[in-house]
Amino acid sequence: MSDAQGYWPSDENAEAFVRRVQDVLTFAAAAGATVRTVVVDLEPPLAVMHKLMGAGAEGHVGAVLERVKLACRTEERRGRRSAARVFAEMQANLHSRGIETFATVIPPVVLDHPRGPGLWQAVFQTQVNRPGWSKICPMLYTSVMAELLPAQGIESARALAHVMAARLLAHAGRRSASALGLTGTGKLEGEPVLPDPAALADDVAAVRAAGVEDLALFSLEGVLAREQPEAWLEAFTRTEPRAPPWLARAAWRAGLIWGQVPPWMTRMLPEQV
Repeated sequence: MSDAQGYWPSDENAEAFVRRVQDVLTFAAAAGATVRTVVVDLEPPLAVMHKLMGAGAEGHVGAVLERVKLACRTEERRGRRSAARVFAEMQANLHSRGIETFATVIPPVVLDHPRGPGLWQAVFQTQVNRPGWSKICPMLYTSVMAELLPAQGIESARALAHVMAARLLAHAGRRSASALGLTGTGKLEGEPVLPDPAALADDVAAVRAAGVEDLALFSLEGVLAREQPEAWLEAFTRTEPRAPPWLARAAWRAGLIWGQVPPWMTRMLPEQV
């Protein structure tokens, strides 16, 4: 969608996004094309993403705290209820037509309890639990994680990706997927990218070792713009599972407990998100 609309689907533009999906499906039907999957790239509105990504780790924390405060406001709670209903209706309609939905999401929402009020979904204005998407696909981009956690480094970010994938699998089972990359920049243009195919192979090995096999790669145009694109595709498709070091995995499993807010602590979010 347009930048003014928030670009990515979120709580702020659910109805506009659903209309866009309907237009695309109508166009495809008129062209005689069969649509089997609709990808829903659930992310905070563009202006929020610029705040989250634009000022390094310190600015990221400030932007998250700002969003926590805003998520408790009455108008935001009302908007979440509306967006949840709109997305759930779209998902039900697509499912009845035999169309799979593939929801890509930012990693923190994986920490929400699947049956409780979703604190991080509310903070980041993304609907993950309630619509019942066919697949849930966190964007486990280790280059971005390492930049947002500068004291950790890429190896620690890879262990975090492994732990997040394992947590998703425990809650979502066969609905679990993961997006890896970045091979090239996206909408924000300044995202840190992986340096070489070997780094991508390490990411694939870590996530597959967590048990997630349905993988997506961002992005094909990034691959085609790099030297030896075949090497990137081989790293993505032919790498065997290999877990990161045990100590790093254990540290992240313990650390993420602080982000796993139990449902009883989210009384300011009475609606199911």
